[in-house]
Amino acid sequence: MDVKKELEKLAIGQRIPLTAEESESFSRQLEQVLQAFDKLDKNQTTDVKPSYHPVAIPAQLRPDEVEKSAAPTGNAKRLEKGYLRGPRMMKHQ
Repeated sequence: MDVKKELEKLAIGQRIPLTAEESESFSRQLEQVLQAFDKLDKNQTTDVKPSYHPVAIPAQLRPDEVEKSAAPTGNAKRLEKGYLRGPRMMKHQ
């Protein structure tokens, strides 16, 4: 694959103007990235379990404790029969 040509096609398609120097620099960088992925593809991973973090981190959860709290309607300004009452949205005619 010609990385420079692909990069230039992509830049034209996305309407990104690239100078000759930028095209040369970006294509070299992209080629290095693709080579790194090629190295990764060559590794045998058939018997390797997936890892989501390189170091095992034990779960640090606090114990559940029941705490008393105020009633949800304790600070409400407008209560009606135990329900919150909001402002009218429409006027009755």
